[in-house]
This record gives sequence, structure tokens and C-alpha cells, in this order.
Amino acid sequence: MIILPIRRHRMRYGGLSGVLAGVHASGRCLVNTTLAQRLRLVRGKTPQAEFAGKVGIHKSSWGRYERGEGEPVGSDLIKICSVCDINPQWLLLGQGLMPQRMPALPRAALDLLLCCTYFCTKGSPP
Repeated sequence: MIILPIRRHRMRYGGLSGVLAGVHASGRCLVNTTLAQRLRLVRGKTPQAEFAGKVGIHKSSWGRYERGEGEPVGSDLIKICSVCDINPQWLLLGQGLMPQRMPALPRAALDLLLCCTYFCTKGSPP
């Protein structure tokens, strides 16, 4: 996976600061990033153990997710998206916006979005 340097500036879209069209405020291109890379980006500079505790995921599980040794289960994805106020589509697929703040989705809507995204990308479960 290649991360290309791009001009450093924060983009705005409809009054919402954040990542637009695959460009992060740090100047890194987020196109073709892996789930593990996006999880590291979400955590930022917060220590892994502290961030995992904040989200409600065991620190060893979070470490495995960031190393790409496994993918978060649905309940962990819901926790990450809810606590960090991020777009589930961006987290799972790397598509769409990763805003600093996103309107809170009701739990049922978030569950449905995660299920639809999973089935659209991976098909039915085994």
C-alpha cells in the first residue's frame, strides 16, 4: 500500500471539516488504505491501550486489528464508529468521508449499514 504526500491543508465540505475524497488533513492520500491503516489513523497519537479502553475493546484485540492480523467483529466496529463518530463506510471500505464529527446514528441504523456494507463487499456469510 502506497501513501502519497499531498498538500497539507484541511478540506471543507458543506461546512464539515474532515477528510474528503481520500485526503487526510495530515496531507496523506488515503486512497487504497487497508482497514488496519484506517484504524491506526482513527487512534491517532493516543496510546493503544488507552484508546482500546475508551472504545471498549481489549488492548490485544486492538493491536491485532492494527497489525492486520484480524478484522474487528461487528460489535467492535459498532463501538469504534459510535465512540469515535466516524463513517462506517469509510472505516470498512475506505470510501466516503471520515469527518471529525458525524451525526450520531441510531443503533439499528448503524447495524443495518454495517450489514449492508458487509454483504455488498463480501457476499453472504459462510
